[in-house]
Amino acid sequence: MTLTLEELIRFLLQAPLFERLTHAELATVVRILRVERYADGQVIFREDSPGDSWCVLYEGTALVTKAVRLGPARELARLEPPSCFGEMAILDRGPRSATVRAIGETTVLRFPAEPFDELLEGGALAAYKLVVGMARVLTRRQRELTVRFATFAGDELGEEDRVRRDLSRLLDRLAVSE
Repeated sequence: MTLTLEELIRFLLQAPLFERLTHAELATVVRILRVERYADGQVIFREDSPGDSWCVLYEGTALVTKAVRLGPARELARLEPPSCFGEMAILDRGPRSATVRAIGETTVLRFPAEPFDELLEGGALAAYKLVVGMARVLTRRQRELTVRFATFAGDELGEEDRVRRDLSRLLDRLAVSE
């Protein structure tokens, strides 16, 4: 798939992570991306693999799953364009926290870590704006997760008292910054 610079910029401006960038700043970032195609069921990246890039879903759907000790992996999310994923790896270089797999034919814009770091080290304003955008995305996700945990811990309809009590204790110990 061949995309023009103009098509890439127009698409990326739709993604919340990129909305504060100018066309010139986007043109700087677009130079480091790779367009990748995935078939149905193909892994985009696997949980615990090295965090060597972050991605924007250009076309198709991506399924995010998390391995659990007993039983099948749990579905965390289904992503649609222009969703971003894999941002934590750019910020901390830790291993992937989940597996992302293509559902149907899927196209991903992959931003490799090393060229992105070079943009940061070179003082590219676009890279700094993207890091701030990543922080906002991750903060929003943390807030949503906190609400979900609190709701689950307080739900008297579906879970045993022991599970609620254990989750409540866990929430009490978590340091969640506001």
